[in-house]
Amino acid sequence: MYLPLIDGRCDSRHGEPPVYVDTLVDLRVPDEHAAAGSGSGKRRKQRRQRRLTDGELVGLCSEFLGAGTEPAAAALQWIMANLVKRPTCSALRKEIDAVMSADAEEVGEEVLGRLEYLNATIMEGLRPHPTVPMVLRKVMAEDHVALDGRRLPARTAVHFPLARLARDKTAWTDPREFGPERFLVGGEGAGISLVPAAGIAGRLG
Repeated sequence: MYLPLIDGRCDSRHGEPPVYVDTLVDLRVPDEHAAAGSGSGKRRKQRRQRRLTDGELVGLCSEFLGAGTEPAAAALQWIMANLVKRPTCSALRKEIDAVMSADAEEVGEEVLGRLEYLNATIMEGLRPHPTVPMVLRKVMAEDHVALDGRRLPARTAVHFPLARLARDKTAWTDPREFGPERFLVGGEGAGISLVPAAGIAGRLG
């Protein structure tokens, strides 16, 4: 399935911005099975390069696509399951019908920004069912910090179990109930990011 797509990309990529598969096609790796040539060891090593095999190309593309789509697919499955269990979420359908035109072929950022209940539904779906089980942060204080009565020395790695935190009754009202309203304006989750410090180093201290 992948090889025809890769071949098609190789035939049509001239003049187009490079994409991930282009880097794989152009990649050269050491050929451990090549016969040694003449010259110094360094020069022989530089010459003994090869392209990726078809099997390696397919494996890397499959891994890339799987890693990029499986978490999103799992998150959508959990959201849909919760919506089925909570048919009172008709507000989501009403919002989509009101904002989206029946003949719309694409959904732009401007439209997504107006789908407040949809965004709240996604946030609420990711709260108890995060795409990763935990996040890792390091203590960035010069000496130490105190966290929940514990002394954490500098550079200590701290694991935060996201799913467990999402079910903490001290953090959320009725944490096991699916309620997108908690992420709407006025709700307890309004303005909260489920990925704090995204794009920057998360710091303690």
